[in-house]
Amino acid sequence: MKKMLLNLSLMLSLAGCTATSTPSIKGNEFSLNNANITLAFDKNENKFYGKAVNNYFGVYTLNGANIKLELQGSTMMMGTPEEMTKETKYFNDLNKVTTYTLNDNSLILKGDNVELTFTKSK
Repeated sequence: MKKMLLNLSLMLSLAGCTATSTPSIKGNEFSLNNANITLAFDKNENKFYGKAVNNYFGVYTLNGANIKLELQGSTMMMGTPEEMTKETKYFNDLNKVTTYTLNDNSLILKGDNVELTFTKSK
């Protein structure tokens, strides 16, 4: 009987450990470090959106730690030349992203000569 209770206790403990979920990008918003740019992920669909100078949106696919972001469009407001240069570079960098790392407070997108570090918005 003691052995059976010990086994049951061990199984319940392990079940409690596996119930912990890993962080998900879905439903979260992030701010690009050292820039006034946001990136958010829809909680129901594989869509993303955000704001740089312009509002932008697109779709993404996930496969393990791999991610592909497809920018589909943006508004067409003008900013300062410096802001527009940063936005253009950011949009180009999004297209180069191939992997991501996510923890409770940050998102890192990496690709060919690209590393974008975001902090989770509260």
